[in-house]
Amino acid sequence: FDEASLADAEAIDETASDADTDRFRRELVELMVYVVEVWERVTGRTRIDLAEKSRVWRVTIDEGRLRVRAMERYLSLARLPRQPRWREVLRTAYYVLSECRLDPDDRDALRSLAETVQASLRRRALL
Repeated sequence: FDEASLADAEAIDETASDADTDRFRRELVELMVYVVEVWERVTGRTRIDLAEKSRVWRVTIDEGRLRVRAMERYLSLARLPRQPRWREVLRTAYYVLSECRLDPDDRDALRSLAETVQASLRRRALL
């Protein structure tokens, strides 16, 4: 390689990993949004109840109201932390899978989203 093609190869590598990171972040948010949506629809309970029952997320009192700020950051791509705690998202998904009576479509969709996130994690580990 000459220096120009080496620089090109490095630029392509960075672009690929940026695209992979963006995709991973989007998958993480999609999973968390779906988990909360399924939980609320199936149980009739709130995301605060999900945080308390699963014991994955901290519930705080803010101006007299219960809040789950950390969980809420995972429901929006714009607010997702730079270094997302993906284990918490997967633990929440597996909690809902194990504790809720889901219809087969919801169960399959939730499993599929969780597997997509895990596949991205394996891919990222290999980079």
